[in-house]
Amino acid sequence: IRRDFTFPPLPAGAAAEAATRIRSTGNAVAIHIRRGGYVSNLVTHSFHGLCPLEYYDKALDAVAANAGSAPDLFLFSDDPAWVREHFDTRGFPATVVDFPEHAEAPWHDMHLMSLCKHHIIANSSFSWWGAWLANNGGLICAPRRWFDEESKAADNPAPDRWILL
Repeated sequence: IRRDFTFPPLPAGAAAEAATRIRSTGNAVAIHIRRGGYVSNLVTHSFHGLCPLEYYDKALDAVAANAGSAPDLFLFSDDPAWVREHFDTRGFPATVVDFPEHAEAPWHDMHLMSLCKHHIIANSSFSWWGAWLANNGGLICAPRRWFDEESKAADNPAPDRWILL
């Protein structure tokens, strides 16, 4: 499956520069904060819910404790302005990946996510694929509760080696 899901080359400029930065650090952490329809659409919100900031705090604790050296955070979101205002990076080096041209080509963000060693994912198939395609032995933290809807609360698509928080 991984061979079938190869990414096209990243466009020159900011995305290629971000890829170089990600590759140059041994502890790049992709953090995906999904908001968009999870916030603005009541049906979607009631089905998925949002990962609370406390989840990201616990996941960042787990990565920082096990990564060997200080993590270098790369924050991906469909609401980068919210992330800049509300996400606590705890003083770790951090980059909010915000390339407006990726709105029309979101696979470039997924490609960048897959280059990171560690992952803190949202309850989103987008970040799930970014982490799964990385396949590099890093830590992957996923939310224990993938769906907010009670009938689906036990369903979680995380592989066994991922850390559920």
